[in-house]
Amino acid sequence: MRRTFLSFAVFCISMANMLAQDIITMKNGDEIQAIVQDIGTDEMKYKRFDNPNGPTYSLKISRIVSIQYANGSKDVFAESIAKDHTPMPAITDQVIKSQQSQRCLDVLSDFESRMKERGFTKRIVVYDFLKNKKVSYCTYTVGAWINYQKQLVTVRIDRDTWDEIDIPFDMIQKVEIIENGVTVTSGRVGFFGGVNSQSKEVSKGLQVRIVVGDISSGTNAYILKLFDPLQTIWSSPMYKSDPIYRSIQECANSIVDEINNIILYVGR
Repeated sequence: MRRTFLSFAVFCISMANMLAQDIITMKNGDEIQAIVQDIGTDEMKYKRFDNPNGPTYSLKISRIVSIQYANGSKDVFAESIAKDHTPMPAITDQVIKSQQSQRCLDVLSDFESRMKERGFTKRIVVYDFLKNKKVSYCTYTVGAWINYQKQLVTVRIDRDTWDEIDIPFDMIQKVEIIENGVTVTSGRVGFFGGVNSQSKEVSKGLQVRIVVGDISSGTNAYILKLFDPLQTIWSSPMYKSDPIYRSIQECANSIVDEINNIILYVGR
């Protein structure tokens, strides 16, 4: 009886550890809820806590302040910026928007630097299609980078994912646009074309879906969330006529065109 109780207690503790998340604190102040997989000299690998069966992300150690593990231990990689006694400015909507805009530009610049270092020569992100660059929240840095020499498409799938995901050319099966849960079979939005039934794996908004895989590994899909009406200022059904939404459509079309060319390039 005592052995059974001890075994049950050990099982409960193990389950609690499995359900608890590691917290990665970034130098820019962000915190990522994660399941840490591996820590090397220059980078670490992790899975998102809310998607443990999803892709594995890489993160440079130089961008991390600390990792608070689920078991209570902690690794510190860099000291956070020392706090001073300067009075904090009033937090207004204008200040928040200004901070969001600057954060977006910092993220875009960080991505651009990393992509250039890795040899990526082309990018297709929402930000590039905006007519008014002052409207530059983090949502608008979602998109794709292309490296023809290494035959890689790298994507940032949503505004909360700060690390790129690499997709080899020869793994891409197809690409499509999904608008408000409906797949546009013509592959383009803003044009006349047939649509199929509602997709169950995406929410409302405008997304690009990239299907990858092969016979041995099966297929998987990455959803680039270019526009989510639940997370933006648009609450009216009329948002589709907004110039910003039209710009997002242009970006989606451009990504689909480029990836379809890649599929033809590798002979899929």
